[in-house]
Amino acid sequence: MAKWIPAVQSLRPVLDMYLDSSVAVVGCHSGDLARASCELDILVVSREARPSASVKLGGTHMDLIFVTEKDVLKPRDPENAVAIASARPVRDASMVLSTATSAAAALLSDSCKKSSRRRLASSLKSLGRAREASAKGRSAEADFWLLAASYDFAVATVYSRDAMPSPSHLFSQMKGMSSTSAEAFEAFFRGTGLLNASRATCASRLDGIGVLRDLMTHRRPLQGQVQSPGDESFQIMKGKVTELGTRMEHAECFSFLGLELVTSLLSIPSTEKGRKRSGAGLGPDVGSLVSGEGRLLGEMVETDLGLTRDKETVQSAASLLEKQISSLAKTV
Repeated sequence: MAKWIPAVQSLRPVLDMYLDSSVAVVGCHSGDLARASCELDILVVSREARPSASVKLGGTHMDLIFVTEKDVLKPRDPENAVAIASARPVRDASMVLSTATSAAAALLSDSCKKSSRRRLASSLKSLGRAREASAKGRSAEADFWLLAASYDFAVATVYSRDAMPSPSHLFSQMKGMSSTSAEAFEAFFRGTGLLNASRATCASRLDGIGVLRDLMTHRRPLQGQVQSPGDESFQIMKGKVTELGTRMEHAECFSFLGLELVTSLLSIPSTEKGRKRSGAGLGPDVGSLVSGEGRLLGEMVETDLGLTRDKETVQSAASLLEKQISSLAKTV
């Protein structure tokens, strides 16, 4: 409860700004996982759907997540249902949040299983792309898809334990499960290249993500996609990196930044003529971003991002990951 009280006190600007809305805390703070650098994830029940936003209010970084009453009562995405199950209502005059959290909590196990299965399917697709790129000698692309597959597998693993994954705590969550699933942790560890984690590689990856986001800004991304390195979301990221570095948690930091890298690249819409990529988890044509004429990323940026693993390393990690995906799929 001690962690919860400061979080509630920081919400006054949001409560004043959205006077007619029900408001709840979700994410790290709702599960008492948060560190000092973790932003507050705020669920705001609004009349109309609108994009989420990273802001700084009253000196506190926040991610504002807007949902309609219909979507909070009957979430279409099972991952949203898991988040709502652990939400902590702050203002709920209409009782919509109390009703929603109770309903989501009753179906938590089912929502977690659905979320895990979907993430496993996405992981398997990315793993296939990693193998294909590796076979064609496209090392940076293969490295990227192996990262994507590994993070989806880790998220699926956490969901399989009826728990909610947290991006900047994912390494700790997987490590905590390693006593009963050492092979799964090893697959995640090798798939995300955490053996290379250090203060220097974390700093380089953060710089690379900053360059990536700046390049994406000049491509004029659509509303709701990743923003420039000067926005609040990037400041939140830098704050987490600084705290994790001070705590010497370099593996956690490198893992968090790797997931941010995957999320950023998958946010870029494909602009290649004649090719359409749609559907959950498919993302852009990453090959055109990291190789060939007109590529978005140069070799120096790829090095900063850590997309440098060789064919043998990628294929070895991919084989281990494939076995663990198959093993987990049998349990969910």
